[in-house]
Amino acid sequence: MLRFLSDVFNVDEAFKKRSPEILEFGCGDGFHVPYFQNLGNVTASDTYRSDKLLGNVRFVQTKISDSPFKSREFDIIFSNHVIEHIENLESSFAELKRIGKSSCIYAFSVPTNVWLVLSIPAYYYNLIRFVFMKISGRISNRNIHANNKSHNYEKETTKWYKTIFYIFPLGHGVIKNWIKCFNSFSIKSWKQLFSDNDFRVLYTKPLLLYGPSEWPLIPTMNPFEKFSIASSVLFIMKK
Repeated sequence: MLRFLSDVFNVDEAFKKRSPEILEFGCGDGFHVPYFQNLGNVTASDTYRSDKLLGNVRFVQTKISDSPFKSREFDIIFSNHVIEHIENLESSFAELKRIGKSSCIYAFSVPTNVWLVLSIPAYYYNLIRFVFMKISGRISNRNIHANNKSHNYEKETTKWYKTIFYIFPLGHGVIKNWIKCFNSFSIKSWKQLFSDNDFRVLYTKPLLLYGPSEWPLIPTMNPFEKFSIASSVLFIMKK
């Protein structure tokens, strides 16, 4: 993915003669940050700061729907499996367009409905694992809500505690209904969403997998564009 992004940026006239200002929102642990630092000046943002985020990174704690960034500040705005977690997409997209320069490239990696289907086994595995840990006393109501330093641990534990009684898998992100989520995660639906919010899709690239997920791995098959199948797709766009 990052090699593909680098190739896209290198052929764009706006980036050939200067070091671009890059924003990754929803950066999490900052996995992609070192790679983007090879391309330009990086700002990482999220609603919390991970302990794993490198100390030499400019980090801004903020929601992307109401950010402190200047208008037309960034040349490249990137996110990896973040869009599906944003509740107010309309205001967030408006903010992203405000802080991007006129030539800004928007690179959003999003999950597909293939990823959603492949995540079902992991859902039941985690559910069974949670029940076992609950029965054995390894998880209690007290330590679920304990002040744990690990944001991801607390978040995931609370998530499984709240979904213990769901027999069927939930959706992902802000869409909790599985069928609705499946339809929303189709490549066609993603394209329509971006188009409705005045983004112009330049390229779409099927990706091998979504790294931090559990089990949803599928080889990228792309003999013909319309028959592409992958668990994640990267959209390269301009406003």
